[in-house]
Amino acid sequence: MSHTTSALAGRFYGVKLVCRTWEQPPSSYYGARQAQGQPVRSFPASKRGPKTPLSAAALLGLIRADLNTSPFQGEGHRKVWTRLRVRDGVKVGRRRVLRLRRENHLLSPYRAGAARPVSIRGDHHPGAQPHVGHRRRQGLDGGGRLGLDLRGRRALERRVHGLACL
Repeated sequence: MSHTTSALAGRFYGVKLVCRTWEQPPSSYYGARQAQGQPVRSFPASKRGPKTPLSAAALLGLIRADLNTSPFQGEGHRKVWTRLRVRDGVKVGRRRVLRLRRENHLLSPYRAGAARPVSIRGDHHPGAQPHVGHRRRQGLDGGGRLGLDLRGRRALERRVHGLACL
């Protein structure tokens, strides 16, 4: 279906386009291929994007050499990546350096297991701060009154103190 070129157009069409044209779900195509004993993927799974000139083993060797020549201990992946790029002239992605260091247990020991702040309000993002500003509180009558936080209280005290001095 999508592995051959069109006789009229002489063009290769993908599974997605063909299934959309025939109004069939792609799962039916892949299910039929699997039932016939054919591989579901016709091409080997490999790294997306441009192929890099350095293999993982060669880059790992450069990372280890950089860590060994550094006078400091426990440096992060950004410093290693920068030195590889600037000093050694190696064009490599920062996340690739981080991934290789993580896989080979070369991450900085000082950052391992660092506790993240927990939000009082229950927000899900890690550096959430407790709410500072106006908040609702229940009054004696059960109605919601607007209470000021500490900053508003201090400003109010300054005003009251200023009036008392007059």
